[in-house]
Amino acid sequence: MFKRFLSRLGEPIQSGFDPAQWDTLLNSMGYELIDNLSPEELKQRYFQRRDD
Repeated sequence: MFKRFLSRLGEPIQSGFDPAQWDTLLNSMGYELIDNLSPEELKQRYFQRRDD
């Protein structure tokens, strides 16, 4: 519901997490960060063949 409301206002939902601290946060919960890709790296990995 909140996501739809913000979407109608044109506001993106932004995480409250600092990507530089994800490794520490995940480790404190017993997880391991495998990859921490930048937006450009994500685009290359998952969207390079898209034309939309």
